[in-house]
Amino acid sequence: MKCALLPLVLIFAGGCALLPVRDDSIFSPAQKKLLEKTTEALDYGYGFDEEIGLDYIHSHSFSETNLPAREKALAAALRDSGPDDILEFYKKVYRLGAMMRHKMVAYEKERDWKQYTYVKNYMIPPLDAFAGHIQKQLLAMSPSLGPKLPALHASIEKAVAEYFYELEMEVLRDQWRI
Repeated sequence: MKCALLPLVLIFAGGCALLPVRDDSIFSPAQKKLLEKTTEALDYGYGFDEEIGLDYIHSHSFSETNLPAREKALAAALRDSGPDDILEFYKKVYRLGAMMRHKMVAYEKERDWKQYTYVKNYMIPPLDAFAGHIQKQLLAMSPSLGPKLPALHASIEKAVAEYFYELEMEVLRDQWRI
């Protein structure tokens, strides 16, 4: 009996390994390559959290050691990309932070303290540090962007707020449909 079940288990496990993994990342394939290069240069990591539905960037305990060397590695990783590509990448990273902050506020309103603490203490700080490194490199390449960043940040914050508002309205419309 055990010998008969073993091949079935192996076939099932093999079939599960072939199923596609859902990827709702906000990063395009080219930006994912840039994300991989930049996180590797800074000794950060990245992934997608299915439970909250967002990409995340995490640091390791050693990520902030020897920072000048890591910033040189980041500059080298970004050297192949143009300022426009880096700006688009930075916009996505900033948008991800805005989305996390919006989710954090929603978790606070829902009194979901587990998710609130997780996002506030473990997801936002490394993302903000990473965004700061990218912004520093972007401004080193294009100093003229400095005065434009506050308006860019405001437009991203507004777009994220509108996005989540539309999601809420969609849920309400679905609840009231007959």
